[in-house]
Amino acid sequence: LMLGHLARAVRTPEALASLPKTLKVHRAVTAAASDGTRRAPRELVSVPKPQRAWVSRMADVATLSERYDDDDTLREFLRALGVQDVVPTERLRALLDGRGLREGYEAGLALARYVAVNALAKPSLRSELDLDRRAWVPDDAHGWRRPGELFWPSNELDALLGTTPGRRVHEAFVLAVPEPLARWLPF
Repeated sequence: LMLGHLARAVRTPEALASLPKTLKVHRAVTAAASDGTRRAPRELVSVPKPQRAWVSRMADVATLSERYDDDDTLREFLRALGVQDVVPTERLRALLDGRGLREGYEAGLALARYVAVNALAKPSLRSELDLDRRAWVPDDAHGWRRPGELFWPSNELDALLGTTPGRRVHEAFVLAVPEPLARWLPF
């Protein structure tokens, strides 16, 4: 409640920056994380609803509580205090290298979905994460391949090449990511 009042009083990042440094707002404010703890805003990532399950499956990432979903003013205030909109690129790179990734195929699949959706939104991630040369896309044999080693599933492809496992992108990945990804990466 108090955090909401502060957010409405400050309103803009400029107004927040104009507050006297002695108030130490950036240090004093904590926000609720999805795990029920309170954390400094700079430790949190604001994940869109459709991606929350992926993030929770892939790694231990402190995400902003869903209780803030309906309050745009408060979310903007928390962003001004350091809440990030996406998992940082360095963290994604580490996860793609297997550092900090939860165990199991589902964790890798969740990471691949998250990376794909965010790389479409921020095309520079393609080169920053070396997505063309990295084996990060799930295949239909539950393995990991570079995009250029796989085919995007289609009936025409099945008729031409058959259905030998390991040649197509996994169906769970295909159904979860936007179709433009098939044209954007070298499948």
